[in-house]
Amino acid sequence: MARILVVDDDLASCRLVAKYLQRAGHRVELRHDGQAGLDRALERPPDLILLDMMMPGLDGLAVCNALRAADATRDLPVIFLSARGDLSDRVAGLDQGATDYLVKPFAPDDLLARVRAALRAKDLQDELRRANSQLQHLEQSRQEFVSMLAHDIRGMLGAVSAAIEMARLDIEDLTERDVTRLLEIADRNTAELTDLTSNLLDCYRLEEGRLRLRRQRVDLVDAANDIVERLGAQARRREIKVDVVGDPIEIVTGDPDLLRRVLLNLVSNALKFTPSGGHVTVDLDAHLTAPSGTTGHVICVRDDGPGIAVEDQPRLFERFSLLARNSSQRPVGSGLGLSFCRQVIELHGGEIWVESSPGHGSTFAFVLPPEADQAVQRVSVSTASGESAS
Repeated sequence: MARILVVDDDLASCRLVAKYLQRAGHRVELRHDGQAGLDRALERPPDLILLDMMMPGLDGLAVCNALRAADATRDLPVIFLSARGDLSDRVAGLDQGATDYLVKPFAPDDLLARVRAALRAKDLQDELRRANSQLQHLEQSRQEFVSMLAHDIRGMLGAVSAAIEMARLDIEDLTERDVTRLLEIADRNTAELTDLTSNLLDCYRLEEGRLRLRRQRVDLVDAANDIVERLGAQARRREIKVDVVGDPIEIVTGDPDLLRRVLLNLVSNALKFTPSGGHVTVDLDAHLTAPSGTTGHVICVRDDGPGIAVEDQPRLFERFSLLARNSSQRPVGSGLGLSFCRQVIELHGGEIWVESSPGHGSTFAFVLPPEADQAVQRVSVSTASGESAS
């Protein structure tokens, strides 16, 4: 329950109010003059203050004015308690910033009802403040994302344009090797641009519930080998060795296209962060435990990159989250790939996580529950959708 500060110079009245509040389950602190009450509220802001209007020294109006002037207590709900019930007194109290005004003597039920109302209003204000803070953070992230997205798209299109222009100007003098190299540049950047666009569109479709799974058996070995082959040129350029290990015995079911793209995102990220001459491993039968205890078939991608600080890991799978190879470098990627992976894996009823520490590389893993558990997940999702539509 709430922590309530009662400030009243009338000891008997103070104790009686405290008794009512304690019976209702609240924790109560008592102060018997305005200055002591103000000091306590500023030192440790309570959830609510019940404040006597007339006190010697610092009266209730002065205390309320001081509370509204301090950042820590500006929005703190205050209920005035007073023997003066004139309209002018009520108006003066409310104008000073009080939440409510209760005239002594009052019925216990009246007091408790007003306390409940003030606390509900405070909870709503706190919730609104948190939501506003989250929206501000999201808007800042969105602005950074748009700037990064524009930069990446311009870079990719610039690389494609440069390769085509070089080929066009020197087409008669280029060797076959040079032509192949220019085509690889154009192809690589076009593929990255396509992946970026697909991730962006599918993230929104997943959030809106418009992306449906096509469940069937998934050949993980075939998918992993295809991805390694697709990213082979990128790995060879930087002399990164990519291995696919593990021969899954269990049958894995899910949407083949979406799971393939999850694996593609993870391997592509691993190559981006692994230094030249490093090593990336795709383990299709990893023996890892999900943080939340989700059981099933575990697939992971390990790299030799710089690792990820513990404080950065919770936001990795958020949309627009951007991380650099190190603190002095520009962030890599659009901040969409891992968000897309999280949404796809959760849509399958699974869980995705990272195990990493600075200087020791990273392991990104996800678990897909057994087919029976996924069937339960499908029924749950269908039921929820049916309820919301009715």
